[in-house]
Amino acid sequence: MNEQTRKLTALFEIYGEHKSQVQAWSSLLWSQLDVHLLEQGTAETMERLRNAPAELKKLSTFRKVKAKVQGFIDAIPLIVSLKGDALRPRHWEQLMKVTGVEFDTNTRGVVGVSQ
Repeated sequence: MNEQTRKLTALFEIYGEHKSQVQAWSSLLWSQLDVHLLEQGTAETMERLRNAPAELKKLSTFRKVKAKVQGFIDAIPLIVSLKGDALRPRHWEQLMKVTGVEFDTNTRGVVGVSQ
């Protein structure tokens, strides 16, 4: 296996692990979601990307993977806000009205963080 193929394989492994984490988080009940695990898991993934070799960072594939992970990281503060104790049922009702999406916070997959 040549060097570039080896590096791309490592990049796809990182992305595959990130995707698996997101899918696992998405299948949790909203009440079971631990946002600290989201933050920790994505921080570890981003650290692995930061430590990638410079020549790998030049590839468009790398930039796309990093953008996907960064997009998820950027959404975490919103998830933290939605998980806050100050959010009441009336707030959820307003959110559903504004978004036009009906959901039940006691069902699986409410997180909707899958990429």
